[in-house]
Amino acid sequence: MAAEQTYEYRKPLRRRVYDVLKVPARAVRDRYLYHRAKGFFDQAVEQSEYSWTDLGRFKEYFEYAFSRRKPHFPNSLQRPRRYFPGLRAQPVWDPNEFEFVPELLRSREVIRSEFNGYRQNAELMVHHQRLNAVGKWNILYLHAAGNPNVGIREFFPESIKATGSVPGMGVVGQAYFSLLAPGTHIPAHCGPTNTKLRLQLRLDVPEGCEMRIGDHLHKWDEGHEILVFDDSFEHEVWIRGQGERSVLIFDFWHPDLTSAELWALETIECWTPDRRRYRRISKKLLKPTTT
Repeated sequence: MAAEQTYEYRKPLRRRVYDVLKVPARAVRDRYLYHRAKGFFDQAVEQSEYSWTDLGRFKEYFEYAFSRRKPHFPNSLQRPRRYFPGLRAQPVWDPNEFEFVPELLRSREVIRSEFNGYRQNAELMVHHQRLNAVGKWNILYLHAAGNPNVGIREFFPESIKATGSVPGMGVVGQAYFSLLAPGTHIPAHCGPTNTKLRLQLRLDVPEGCEMRIGDHLHKWDEGHEILVFDDSFEHEVWIRGQGERSVLIFDFWHPDLTSAELWALETIECWTPDRRRYRRISKKLLKPTTT
């Protein structure tokens, strides 16, 4: 009797070649972008109202963003790829510190209604990063990579109005509706930079939804309608209940950044390697799928 053959999966040759070459290729790319970006930014500084004396912390960030130096992280649970030194580092923030929060709370029910109404006639896309180990994660972008999702603006007038006064809205990071199915787990990961904070506005959150940010465990109890956190800290999510969890998520500038640093970040943002990669796929992310 012939021995039973076992099947062993082998990656396609092109994938194995890619795995070998991607690290040195990215190093070459980052070095090229670094020199191009440095020349561009030196010229931008000369033509601006700012000088390099205003940008001491940014110079260090610039080296980290292009992988010229490795940052020293004061907290082992905060490990962003683009680390900006000298900013307050705390996993969770008090929402009352931010002037735009009251308007957002007043508009919560309208935003919730707009999202649920849209869902009745459209299909949300699967999160392109596919971070969830189990379960299902669907999203709908309002902004991605600095670009507004113009195709859905007519469906979300109050959502756009309520977030219009947020510092950096549509410039820094992303803004999107997030829908997690029961049983979903998003494993621990760190966001790309600590130059921004992230806000989650509760829309529909059943019991059994938890989120760990750093060493803080957040439970969505009644009365906790807004969570502001630093997603450069390691964080993960569990949906242990029976219902779907929906929230509005958006990023905004870290409040410790100076006007000179904000100008520098907005000027150089399009040159950073991960930002350039994200902009290339943003067109696909901003196409709503109707049913």
